Amino acid sequence: MTWPEFVQAEQQPTPPYWAAIFISARSEEDEGYAAMDRATIDLAQQIEGFLGYAHAKEQGQGIFISYWASLEAIERWKEDGLHKAAKEKGNKTWYTQFISQVVEIKSHTIKS
Repeated sequence: MTWPEFVQAEQQPTPPYWAAIFISARSEEDEGYAAMDRATIDLAQQIEGFLGYAHAKEQGQGIFISYWASLEAIERWKEDGLHKAAKEKGNKTWYTQFISQVVEIKSHTIKS
């Protein structure tokens, strides 16, 4: 699991902020997945309002949580052409099941 960079005391966002959560089960098809995964993470990090991410993968299942300063920032991410292409390919090929959620973080407790 990667730990969100903003967990470091000097980088913590002040609530409220937002999280986009993607929980998935992968198919057997793997072609192009790793490259697209890296490209979309690199892209997200360039979008204004991106705060960080955490993810974990095990035995074909995964969770990816990206953290954002606002709903508008998540909308910019959602509307990006590369992200749209990744979602389309994922829906058709890479995932057998998934759930995508957007939640508001109203408070947090962090031990670091």
